[in-house]
Parts: sequence; structure tokens; C-alpha cells
Amino acid sequence: MTAKIGSIVGAHIGSRIGPDESQQASVSVAILDSDDPIPSNTQFFYTIIVSNGGPGTAINIVLIVTCDGDLNPISAVGTGWTVEQSGNAFTCRRVALAVGDSSIVTVTVAAGPAAEDVTSFADVSADNSDPESDFQVTSIV
Repeated sequence: MTAKIGSIVGAHIGSRIGPDESQQASVSVAILDSDDPIPSNTQFFYTIIVSNGGPGTAINIVLIVTCDGDLNPISAVGTGWTVEQSGNAFTCRRVALAVGDSSIVTVTVAAGPAAEDVTSFADVSADNSDPESDFQVTSIV
């Protein structure tokens, strides 16, 4: 079985706060998997990195990680994050992320016997508007 990372990982940014540049934030997300290829019937993890490129502190960050249907999601943890699980998705929330900071969420999953190529996705948003655009595609590592 091969664990693959979703080919499009977006950073969707809301625009609920005024145009004052000091209140804007540019959040992005990247996903790394622990091993490639992943043997069937084993646990592995995704490292999700959320970053804030500024120019202001990101407020009310929401990270949604959707695991492939052939994976059994086990847990998601990260310092400063609250996590809820629903089916194959984790919704992670964080109050704030300072300019230039990054925060990691680790998602543990199990690959079943039928899993071959799996693809998981992550999407991040914040209440602040993005000074660059309303949608950014993040590099996949």
C-alpha cells in the first residue's frame, strides 16, 4: 500500500475583519506522512503543519483533516488545539497563531488490509482576511 498526500491542499481565508493590514493573516497548511510506502494492517501518522505568514495574528483557526475512506482514523493531537472527530474527518480549532509561527497537529491512522493507494486532505481557515488572495494552494511535501 502507498500512502499519498492529497494533491490540492487549500488555505481558505474568511474576510470578517476590516481591511486594516495589522488584522490580516495568511494561513497555510502542509501535510507529511510518516513512511512511504505504508504496509497494510499498520498504523502510521500524518504531520500537519499550519503556518501564519502574517502580517497579523491569525484568529480562530480551523483545520479540517479528511482521511481516506480506506483508513481508520485513530487520533489527532496538537498543542493548543481542540479536536473533534466525525467519521473520517478531524476538525481542529485553535484560538490564535502569531505572525511567523507554525503549529503541528499529528493525525494517527491505521491502514486496513484492502487499502492500497490512499489520499488524505487538509484545509485551514481563519477569521482574518488574507492580504494576498481568498484561496491559496499550498506546496505538498
